[in-house]
Amino acid sequence: MVRPTPTKPSFRSRFRQWLGRTFTSTVAETLGAHRIYPPPTAIPRADAPAARRWGFDDTRFVWDRSGAPRLQGNRYPLCGVALPALTKFARDVLGFELSAEDRHVPLAEPHAPERRSDPALERALEQIVGDRMFTDGPTRVRHGHGHTASEIYTVNYGRLARAPDIVVMPESTEEVAAIVRTAAHHEATCIPFGGGTSVTGALQCHDVESRIIISIDLARMSRVRWIDPVDAVACIQAGAVGRVIAEQLAEHGFTLGHEPDSIEFSTLGGWVATRASGMKRNRYGNIEQVVLQADGVTAAGEVGAFTGVPRTSHGIDPETLWFGSEGTLGVITEAKVRLHRLPEVQRYGSIAFPDFAAGVGFLYALTQHGDVPASVRLVDNDQLAFAQALKPAPRRRDLPLKWLQQQVLQRWHGFDLSEVSAATVVYEGSQELVERQQKTVRAIAEQFGGIDGGSSRGADGYRLTFAIAYIRDYMLEHWVWGESFETSVSWRNAMPMIAAVKQAIRDRHAELGLPGRPFVTSRISQIYPEGVCTYFYVGFVYKQVEDPSAAWHALEGAAREAMLTHGAAVSHHHGIGQTRTPWLHRAEDDGRTTLRRKLKQAVDPHDIFGVGNQGLSERS
Repeated sequence: MVRPTPTKPSFRSRFRQWLGRTFTSTVAETLGAHRIYPPPTAIPRADAPAARRWGFDDTRFVWDRSGAPRLQGNRYPLCGVALPALTKFARDVLGFELSAEDRHVPLAEPHAPERRSDPALERALEQIVGDRMFTDGPTRVRHGHGHTASEIYTVNYGRLARAPDIVVMPESTEEVAAIVRTAAHHEATCIPFGGGTSVTGALQCHDVESRIIISIDLARMSRVRWIDPVDAVACIQAGAVGRVIAEQLAEHGFTLGHEPDSIEFSTLGGWVATRASGMKRNRYGNIEQVVLQADGVTAAGEVGAFTGVPRTSHGIDPETLWFGSEGTLGVITEAKVRLHRLPEVQRYGSIAFPDFAAGVGFLYALTQHGDVPASVRLVDNDQLAFAQALKPAPRRRDLPLKWLQQQVLQRWHGFDLSEVSAATVVYEGSQELVERQQKTVRAIAEQFGGIDGGSSRGADGYRLTFAIAYIRDYMLEHWVWGESFETSVSWRNAMPMIAAVKQAIRDRHAELGLPGRPFVTSRISQIYPEGVCTYFYVGFVYKQVEDPSAAWHALEGAAREAMLTHGAAVSHHHGIGQTRTPWLHRAEDDGRTTLRRKLKQAVDPHDIFGVGNQGLSERS
């Protein structure tokens, strides 16, 4: 019998076998990876936030020897650079002359309201947290306000009507639960505190509150407890600050992708409590898509049990009630979050458009196409001019190039420099994805007269976001009030709403007889298939104004009325807090309001979490 001669496997066959074994081995190795337990990370003393203004304590605007504003410190590219155009901008736009000598000098120390005490309660709390309990004036004041301009003005030039009487810093969910039980037993009230970055008055204490107020500061609950590289999930405590989360996850090749403008100081718990959104929402989702499970402590006990599976159908999910709760139901203590591998490629881009309407048309077309980059922001001409004012004086040798660029825009492309708007773009993902999105953006932008502005301008635009936040409190010391607010609105109503809000602020400014001229500008910072998130920035001179805070609230009230008239939301991602509560009933029906109040009554019948956000308190 003749045996057939065995055929030698082809190269392709052998390669496939090798690839299969390699792939199987790689998958097995990946699936066998152990959880990672990062060590605790202490925030360096040098990174301490300022007590009565925004930002790091070592970073602030000062007057340069040349008589121009300069950002002191070394944290941002803008630091150490004289900005002479900023004073010119204030003169031309606001009709006010900034001067180093004409300064509204803040109080040397903040005025702390009188503290109410209960020795028995304090002894009980001390048994829980030891020396992590504080009753000194500065600590109490810091925990009694957020970062609205009104609150910063009050702590620098006035007096808080009420502040927490006790500040405690628990280190575990068990300690939080013990604090809440103790507060209930002694008929005290609790206010959760994360990064203190609220811009809706969500931390303000009611002056009619007769109970002892306990601020539960989660700064000691700031760990990334574990990272599961197989399931791409992490467990992170609620007091973890955004920038620290990003750094720790990056060390192991991951990212949350959630990057709000406040990422340097805001916390995971605060993001959940306010239903936050980050600038890269297009790729990574809003906070409700980032967080798989939020856990916490209510007056009725602990809530939250991570199943470790992708999805369940277990009926009503109580844990989702933490989203948007704003401290009214309890204390968020930790969350399990969805992770992403660090992107292979990150690139920036920028586009100039002949006017804001053309830019909005581009954004709409981009969302309908569906291949949207991680972030796309569009600023109007006024905001673009403000950004230009935050640049150093051009060097003499750069002037010809600057003139040539302007001539190209005006003469070659027919742009009116007083109408130009600009978009900045962030691309993240694989090389293939980023290149495809860049081609899509270029093609759609060209349809609306857009001109590529280059990657460096795009990168500068996003980096400026962090440094620009310091300007508001600097200007406040020089008689200029600045504030921002956001909303979301449908595409159909976006342009009419933006125009109406701007006009309403200008009209109200004139009616109040405020000095100078108002500065009001807008940007579209988030896009959806159904509509946009729009930011407004407002500035006005308050020198010789008797009550600048009241003047601001009058301006904001006019803006809110215009927003609601055009179908816009009360908030897109900042939450409601206390300052936006008066408009909440206009944005929802009675059934929703009633259900929210009944939920509060059921979970917290004794109003232990009585901060009053969204009007959910007996004292609000």
